[in-house]
Amino acid sequence: AKRGGRGAAGRQDTPHGLRIAAIDIGTNSLHMVIVEVTPNLSFRILSSDKDLTNLGEAALVEGVLSAGAIAQTLEALGRYQRIAASLGVDVVLAYATSAVRESANGGALVEAAKARLGMAVQVISAREEAHLIYLGVRSAVDLSPVDVPRRGGAGSPRQDAALILDIGGGSAEFIV
Repeated sequence: AKRGGRGAAGRQDTPHGLRIAAIDIGTNSLHMVIVEVTPNLSFRILSSDKDLTNLGEAALVEGVLSAGAIAQTLEALGRYQRIAASLGVDVVLAYATSAVRESANGGALVEAAKARLGMAVQVISAREEAHLIYLGVRSAVDLSPVDVPRRGGAGSPRQDAALILDIGGGSAEFIV
């Protein structure tokens, strides 16, 4: 339903009235982007932030998240939550990837985020991570066929698949 007039934080509401904060809890860093849904169902970026946490530093060697890295990550998540609240965010989506997924105590971070911040963190599979990366690339890059010169002849449209490679701090996703 359309919320007219001014909403939270004195903002002009969109016809959909939706602001979303998306948080990526990665192996080396946290990223947050806050968007507002536009009338044409696109989005406008309102804010973005990044913190280096080295969450996976111990996890890659010892298979566990260090207490210090967990504390630093929770501090950054709390700051993100305050930023989101100041911008009148309606929904916070937090996703954890490789370091949390593969460490023996990754659940401790998820539980602490819920207990201390009231933030639900979803640990996603490598397959879901690759799917989300694909969707992000597809929204930012034209993946349609291009003219490719062939030996001894003119170019022709190619229907080949695209290869997308995401090299993260704790994993690499190949998406075809």
